[in-house]
Amino acid sequence: MTEEYGIPAWMKKATPYVYLRLSSEYQAKGDAGKPLDKQSWSIDQLEAVKSFLKANGMKMPKEANIFRDLASGGTMDRAGLQSLIEAVMSAKGRAYVAVVEPSRFGRNSTLAFEQLAPLYRKDIPLLSTDDALVSGTLKEPRTNAHLLFTIRMGVSEVERGTLSTRVNRRIGQRKQQGILSAAIGSLFPFARKDPLDVLLENESLIDVPTKDGGGQNALGRLVVSGSAPNGAPAMSWTAAERKRLEPIRAKLTPEEFNAWKDYRRKIRAIYASRDFDPARGAKVESLNRKDIDWGAKALNRMAGGFIAQPYNDIYFPLEDGTIEDILATPLEFLSDGDKKLYRRIVSKR
Repeated sequence: MTEEYGIPAWMKKATPYVYLRLSSEYQAKGDAGKPLDKQSWSIDQLEAVKSFLKANGMKMPKEANIFRDLASGGTMDRAGLQSLIEAVMSAKGRAYVAVVEPSRFGRNSTLAFEQLAPLYRKDIPLLSTDDALVSGTLKEPRTNAHLLFTIRMGVSEVERGTLSTRVNRRIGQRKQQGILSAAIGSLFPFARKDPLDVLLENESLIDVPTKDGGGQNALGRLVVSGSAPNGAPAMSWTAAERKRLEPIRAKLTPEEFNAWKDYRRKIRAIYASRDFDPARGAKVESLNRKDIDWGAKALNRMAGGFIAQPYNDIYFPLEDGTIEDILATPLEFLSDGDKKLYRRIVSKR
């Protein structure tokens, strides 16, 4: 008798094929021009699939068996999907197709399963790694699991129609919680070392007499040299940053201060990974990319309050899920000025 749920034992020895998809070019603006396998959404989805396979003792997919599309889920005429179906139908031995969740195959369950019917007849199941859901096949019907798989596709169709409403509601809730915009300046994502770390590690230099090589200017020079060459702060930054730190250190416990530093470090690392410094007038905006990262700009606006004033009760650190929302739907979180800039730039393309 076929088990309804869980990963069948045979799948641990089977060949995995992987399908990755993002809905539209709008959602991938920050990666425009890059090959699909280098775009952040593709990397994130693949890492999620691989993490699940590894945790369940399953084989890792070969690069030749990974297929990608940057296309709407409303149409099934996608090059990556068609190549996937052709490849997996020619597989030798048992195989299956993995996605992070069912709607990656398509938002229309009827059209999706029409295209995927050959896999069903050849006993090639579909695996959704987000919820460990395996679809049924001709010989292994898994009736309930297959129905859930179908429902998950259909639900995504409904969700698309209400996405804007949900995003706006989340924005309103976050504003009520005090997650607002605040100018924080650059976090220097391209500096060899975070200038703040250099400052804190060498701050005792302030108490050393100038004649002995200490003082404010000596500390400033050390911060610049310690964080150079890419995007290091100006000499004046050190004094200004120490002033900004005064209320933070005075009002936070040592544990809270360390937690704040960790949070600031996480946001800085995101900017570095996306190769974009969203601070207004940043000395080095990017090392390699040519376009604007709207997700980074939106995150800079929404994360700024807590980074600037972690002692203020109206500000909270953004949760990982909230950060993902901001990066995925940046236009909803941009300032009015950046929204105008976005429309001006995008309208020219």
